[in-house]
Amino acid sequence: MNTFMVRHMNRFLRSSLVAILALGTLAAFSSVASAQIERQISYQGLLTLPNGQPLNDGQYGLVLRIYDAPVGGNLLWEETQQTQIVKGLFNVYLGSVVPLTGVDFFNTQVYLEAAIAGSLRSLARAWLLYRMQHNY
Repeated sequence: MNTFMVRHMNRFLRSSLVAILALGTLAAFSSVASAQIERQISYQGLLTLPNGQPLNDGQYGLVLRIYDAPVGGNLLWEETQQTQIVKGLFNVYLGSVVPLTGVDFFNTQVYLEAAIAGSLRSLARAWLLYRMQHNY
């Protein structure tokens, strides 16, 4: 083989190696980019008895529902969580049991309703304002 052919083969092999590495990197990034980030919303509240006193401390089943209207409307999402209530206060992460994937927070005003599991009484719906945090 002469030096001309060796130089061209080396250039071809280097170009092929660069193309293979580029395609592999692109494939790796596309699989990472298509992965969904699990959405959860932190929500805190105070549960009181009809006389205004806080609900007794303990472990409760809390039913959480999202609707598209403050009254009536369509049920968009629902989950039940076991949560510790202390002096009537609770803290939950919406979407930790049932993913929030079916709720369009960007184009729909949504309202959260909460109730103690097994209770006929629900709390008034609260408007959920979902704000995307950007770190620039």
